[in-house]
Amino acid sequence: MFHDTSNEIKIRLNKFISRSSLCSRRHAEKLIRNGDISVNGVITTHLATVVTTNDIVYYKNKQIQINNKKTYIVFNKPLNCLTTSYDPQHRRTVMDYIKSPERLYPVGRLDRNTTGVLLLTNDGDMTTLLTHPSSEIQKIYNITIDKSLTSTDEQRLRTTISLPDGMFKFDKVAINNDRTSLTLTLHSGRNRIIRRVFEQLQYRIISLERINYAGITVNNLPLGRYRHLTPHEINTLKKHIIQIPHK
Repeated sequence: MFHDTSNEIKIRLNKFISRSSLCSRRHAEKLIRNGDISVNGVITTHLATVVTTNDIVYYKNKQIQINNKKTYIVFNKPLNCLTTSYDPQHRRTVMDYIKSPERLYPVGRLDRNTTGVLLLTNDGDMTTLLTHPSSEIQKIYNITIDKSLTSTDEQRLRTTISLPDGMFKFDKVAINNDRTSLTLTLHSGRNRIIRRVFEQLQYRIISLERINYAGITVNNLPLGRYRHLTPHEINTLKKHIIQIPHK
């Protein structure tokens, strides 16, 4: 039974879980559906459940509480590093590099063979908004391919490309003089979109590095190192969130 006093703050259960730093709000919904969450000793599987700050919420056998301290980190992800908090095959993950008293989670994913800017935070609400399909966060990548880009393929990159899951267009394409190094700007969050484009054009990607995510860069951090975001960078992210259309 929920308390009902004027001093309590009511909050959706999935939001409560994300604010506890246990996981993102989207993953919290899965935990609720799976029956992993109990409120005041009663397992609940209803996504619309509302709790208050005085309710006792458990994930399996561990009580969880709202964590008001928010941590934001940018990590320069190296090769052969998985963007996950745990790997059952015991391969190296981003969390092997991060030492933080807070439980942090990656914002989105980078392929194992993609390097560069990766954000981590315990702010579940921000993670949910930044990774939502409607967010259209700007991302910039440096890419090296195995042979010179032809003029025909350059035109295809600068226009709309047809893929099995729909049409796609880069926001901006910059090509170096050697025509094997490019800088690509895009907003799409579609899975492996750059790799799929170049596979279709029959180029092999030698290296792929994300150098900018929502205005955040690694600022000369070596691979495998991280730093906390500055207040200005956190405000930049929040401005992006404000501009996200809520669909």
